[in-house]
Amino acid sequence: MSPDPFEQDHAIARVAEPAQRPTWPTWRTLPGPSRPGVARRATWAIERLIALPLAFPIAIGLVSRAFSSGLLLVAPALKQDPLPVLTAFRSPFLAWDSQWFLSIARWGYHALPLQAGGIDGHYDFAFYPGWPGLMRFLGGLGMPIAPAAVVAANVLFIAALVPIFAVLERHFGTDGARRGVALLAFSPAAYVFSMAYSEPLFLLLTGLYFLSLMRPLSPALAGLAMLTRVTGLAIGASAAVRWIRDRRDWTALFTAVATGAAFGAWLLFIWRLTGDPAGWVKGSPSWQTELGIPAILKIFEYWYTNWLFNVTFALVLLGGAIWLLRTNIELGVYSAVAIGMSLLGAPVDSMPRHAMMAFPVFAFFGARLGHRKSIALVIGLAVMQVWYVGLTQIGRPALAP
Repeated sequence: MSPDPFEQDHAIARVAEPAQRPTWPTWRTLPGPSRPGVARRATWAIERLIALPLAFPIAIGLVSRAFSSGLLLVAPALKQDPLPVLTAFRSPFLAWDSQWFLSIARWGYHALPLQAGGIDGHYDFAFYPGWPGLMRFLGGLGMPIAPAAVVAANVLFIAALVPIFAVLERHFGTDGARRGVALLAFSPAAYVFSMAYSEPLFLLLTGLYFLSLMRPLSPALAGLAMLTRVTGLAIGASAAVRWIRDRRDWTALFTAVATGAAFGAWLLFIWRLTGDPAGWVKGSPSWQTELGIPAILKIFEYWYTNWLFNVTFALVLLGGAIWLLRTNIELGVYSAVAIGMSLLGAPVDSMPRHAMMAFPVFAFFGARLGHRKSIALVIGLAVMQVWYVGLTQIGRPALAP
């Protein structure tokens, strides 16, 4: 009787086993199946699949999107307050900022406010053109813009986890990268990655940028990220610090220049649209009457639980970003600036969502917490996401646009 190839593989693995086996096995070091019959072969096949380099981030992306989408699908049945609308869409996947992006994709930008609120009304140029431009492109292909945007957002987030995982693995190891993408994908505000929001596109561009450092493609990716979200300024700051540390790094200099040029081009567009050279301040900076530190101080006046959590979450991430500066100056600067911009200039309701763009911090914490504590934290953050969806889609919004 010929020997079982699975048993042979198991024996070889035992002989070749290193003195200290890594926490996350690779394809070559993974032992053979130890359970009898079909069960052992199925388990062995699943473990080998997980050991593939790209399998883990893609699996996390799929599972997390199913989780967040499920929460959004349940929300309408429990909705108490009508969602603020700018278009005729009523789907929770197309709520809040999604409505603005859809409006821009269909009708472009306007010089006058489209909605009352803030200091001088809500202007649609508070939203950067990268994501609505992609939505308009999908519509030009004959796709219905609204459902195509929702599908694209989910796909883009799953795709973004691949370069993000590669970047994190390079700096934090496989363990830290796996824990980092899991913490990011299940964080409290991560349900927006399943909505027609710009965050998935920004994360994809940013992940590709950090993956392509020292290559000619870096400045173009940084410029595109800048045209997607204002957080692109954090990429420019990171590149500028890299160039200051090494004046021969021309890629870093070109990246910083490309980021500044993209931001400047956006300011010039708003100037031409409104006829006001300071028109940009009518956008995001005037969306609410109080932003950043003044808005944070309101916590001590109203003591809203979700406001307190929002600021605490962002501050914890900022602490991780500052600590990260000691070991990785580039990722640390990017993360610290991204979170700092949120704390200094965003509504309290939006701070966790903006702070999520500092994806290296999640791997930083995951690398230090260890396997079991990271799993417990992922579960805790997922529970918080349930609460957040309840606040935004059912009761008082926790994440205003």
